[in-house]
Amino acid sequence: MSVKIPLNKLKKAARLLLYKSHTKPGIKGWELRSQLGENYLEVISALNRFFKDYLGLKIIAVDANGNKIDLDNCDKEDLKKATFMVLINQPLTLRDFKTAGWRINEIAVFSVTLLYLLSHNGKARISDIRNILRSKFPRVRISYILEKLIRMGYLEEKDDFLVIGWRSRIEIDFDKLLGAG
Repeated sequence: MSVKIPLNKLKKAARLLLYKSHTKPGIKGWELRSQLGENYLEVISALNRFFKDYLGLKIIAVDANGNKIDLDNCDKEDLKKATFMVLINQPLTLRDFKTAGWRINEIAVFSVTLLYLLSHNGKARISDIRNILRSKFPRVRISYILEKLIRMGYLEEKDDFLVIGWRSRIEIDFDKLLGAG
């Protein structure tokens, strides 16, 4: 049974999800609930259908560790703490990356780093990654780009290691990247 959602609630939900108000993208479930009311999940579901059908976007929820949460089969309390965010539903082109503010050398450094991490079970020494990157990229740019990727959540630094970050786990289909899917 489909519930009729008022257009003003859909617009408000879209604004909340699309405008970045924190350093991390997305909005917490409790914030959506306080802004949209008790039926916020129905509003999000209706907006998600619109996004998928007409805009090529999708709404997902992730827990504090960056793991995706199934919106249909989960505890409602988990969703209050979850972060809801909008993702693009299809692979991006190089032009899309440039439009989003990525430089070609940033994409290249990220790609090399991510593939290296994937080939080493998601974790590698920072010094090893820097050595590989130095053979192809200017030394000054490497530090800046790696710091930017860490700040954005695509990579994480743990002790002397780099690991795949929460945003990479959410936004990138590793099977497709590795040619397995």
